[in-house]
Amino acid sequence: MGSFYFARHPDYLPNFYKTASGLFAVNTISGLALYFSNNSKAGNRGTVRRHRVNNTVSRDGIRYIDEDVFIKHYPGAIAEEGSSYQLSMEEVNNLPLNK
Repeated sequence: MGSFYFARHPDYLPNFYKTASGLFAVNTISGLALYFSNNSKAGNRGTVRRHRVNNTVSRDGIRYIDEDVFIKHYPGAIAEEGSSYQLSMEEVNNLPLNK
């Protein structure tokens, strides 16, 4: 059959991994923003990742905003698992985009 070689991506080597970054899931209908420590905790990981990277709103009306971006625009928000932050409809209409 031949020789096979396995390699690991350098981002996943021990002590060189990237830590998951937190995010706020903003309900664009109610204005309620909930904090999650990573994509998996916010729901379907693939769906969250796609919408988060593309700065799009999910079918359920949720926009996922990176923790650092959200806190920069709304300093009163707390980045702690289970915390929430209420936005006005004006703030919802002017949500910041991820980088």
